[in-house]
Amino acid sequence: RGESTDITLGKFILPWGRADKINPTNPMPYDYTDLLDNERIGMVGGSWKYSWGVASSVELVAFPWITPSILPNAKSAWFVPPFLGVQNEKGVAYGARYASTIASVDWSASWFDGIDTAPSLRLGLPPRLVYNPYRAIGTDFETTFRGFGIRGEAAYRTHDSGYGDTSLRSILGVDYR
Repeated sequence: RGESTDITLGKFILPWGRADKINPTNPMPYDYTDLLDNERIGMVGGSWKYSWGVASSVELVAFPWITPSILPNAKSAWFVPPFLGVQNEKGVAYGARYASTIASVDWSASWFDGIDTAPSLRLGLPPRLVYNPYRAIGTDFETTFRGFGIRGEAAYRTHDSGYGDTSLRSILGVDYR
């Protein structure tokens, strides 16, 4: 019930988002070698987290460069054809998150400004995969009700580059314990 400060430097996985597999509020890259069984991979950066009270915290993160998601290789059924070039964007990524518990609901609100770690297809000659800059504001929650676990996330994303859609990505999950 006291106060604490955590500082993380190095390669780490940012545990933002409460849904099981698809996390609209989480900016981390994935290993897509097997699309049906993908996992998050870490990025090099830093995190400062200040916690107080029973369950409130503020977290600030920064990543000096992006780590792109790992795309399927030639042995995979999900292989990306080799004629597609890959254009890597450069830049610093940073974000902030406030997390708390109200009654029996764990929730958070987050903001992130960085580079999408999953590429988009940009048509042209030649067509290429591009990692687009974006900004996102999101929220997530998790609670239980009569033996049911209920969790959800939503993130509103905008792209500065003129490529990529402005979108609202969301997910809701329910399970019985």
